Amino acid sequence: MEEGEAPAEPWRRRLGRSLALPLVFNLPLDFKKILQSVVDRLRQVAKQPGGAEGEQTGLPKWFAAMVNRLSPAMHAEGSIKELLAQGLALAHTWLETQRVVMPVGMDHEAFDRESRAVIDLVPDPIPFEVGLHHNELLVFPATERPLTSLVPIGRLRAGHGRFQIDASGQQAISVLCDKDTKTTLALNKLPARVRIETPYDRLHLASMERPGWASRLWSDQFGMAAEFVIRDVLFVLRWIPPGTFWMGSPESELGRADWERPQHEVTISEGFWMGETPVTQSQWAAIVEVGMAKKLITKDSGLKPKPSGFSSERIEDQGKPPVEQVSWNQRTAICQVLDQLMENGPGFRLPTEAQWEHACRAGTQSAFNDGSDCTLPDGLDPALLQLGWFDKISYARTQYVKQKRSNRWGLYDMHGNVWERCADAWVENVYVRRKEGVIDPVEDSNSDSASRVVRGGSWSYRARSCLAAFRGHWSSGLVWTHNGLRLSAGQGVVRAEPNGAERTSKPKRRSRGGGT
Repeated sequence: MEEGEAPAEPWRRRLGRSLALPLVFNLPLDFKKILQSVVDRLRQVAKQPGGAEGEQTGLPKWFAAMVNRLSPAMHAEGSIKELLAQGLALAHTWLETQRVVMPVGMDHEAFDRESRAVIDLVPDPIPFEVGLHHNELLVFPATERPLTSLVPIGRLRAGHGRFQIDASGQQAISVLCDKDTKTTLALNKLPARVRIETPYDRLHLASMERPGWASRLWSDQFGMAAEFVIRDVLFVLRWIPPGTFWMGSPESELGRADWERPQHEVTISEGFWMGETPVTQSQWAAIVEVGMAKKLITKDSGLKPKPSGFSSERIEDQGKPPVEQVSWNQRTAICQVLDQLMENGPGFRLPTEAQWEHACRAGTQSAFNDGSDCTLPDGLDPALLQLGWFDKISYARTQYVKQKRSNRWGLYDMHGNVWERCADAWVENVYVRRKEGVIDPVEDSNSDSASRVVRGGSWSYRARSCLAAFRGHWSSGLVWTHNGLRLSAGQGVVRAEPNGAERTSKPKRRSRGGGT
């Protein structure tokens, strides 16, 4: 050491020892320049994963081992942390490592950027499911049948590259992705947060406390649910996660209508709550009777305890059929009454048309939400027999809720039984305007008499009207024996601009080398 020279910092001494391996090119003396030279060579080697140059020099294996020997403080050292992350990403690209346990302190974003930059992304991303199975976090291709005891918590898209999984209290991992990739992360306890990021999507999850309005909050095979009680009547809401889906019907779908085209990409940016069934007669009566007792409803409001023409056949089943004689105006009024009854409630409303279809599909893109196609749109469709009540099997009346199969998010009677009103005003060719893709679309109207969208079909309509993509409409004041509602809450309606264009633009696909 020359006189007056400052002692070397501990991390420099340790890094110097790690870099003392002879290499096939001359190294400059500055440590940052040394690393830069190594990373530049790794970038060339990584273009041929498993290739001869990397094998002959041993550079990728050495670099990965060297980085793992460094301390967390060295991984996070500001002057070299990005180079270390880049080099590690390149080394594992050449090594074709399926699962990388990320060293503590590593710059995850730099690792991810370098992984994406060196591997071409496939044109079509691969959908993946994320779920909890006992004490494990699972990520697997959406084409696989999930375990029966799996609690689904999200969905995201990945391409031919890497995705990162980072859960609080756990070491982060990076996983090489293809259509057969499956990975698990053992959890010592339920993490406060989970972050999963791919070249296409990011999924950030956080634990939550039971909302004050809910008497119970739980998770099961359908996801998260909450319940509350009014006058001893139970209401169950299911959590609908955010996501992107194709809205409308494909050209090949039997029974499709002109106003369901073209299919277009829609992003629901926030999760929300939705009733697991249409509002039943007992639920409606509980709201109205308590509302009247508290003078929240006047006698001339039109909100009566039983807006239904059909009754339960047995005393023990009273209240189980859905209400079916409710106008759009009465539906919005009942949501306002419910908001006043529930202190610090989630904020009830009608779902937008896009939210309804997203919730109905629950990640599927088929005619029905169990993955089935419609084969007899005007007859006794065999798939719909398992899912809903329509004209061929309903015995000319509504039926009790929850007798058919639910979708994968725990929603019952989305196909048939009663029409469900949405917040949107009816615009027949609105999909043409949205063909480039939209975020949180809604068609608004200030007119009380505007015709409003209805979804889901009903007991007196054909199978084609029960398709996930089918759109219908009734006037706001119409009261008929087909019109029910399903509660939605937790996400305010996104209103359209005055010219009718959506407030937000098409979701942009991320390209090679782009940020997350």
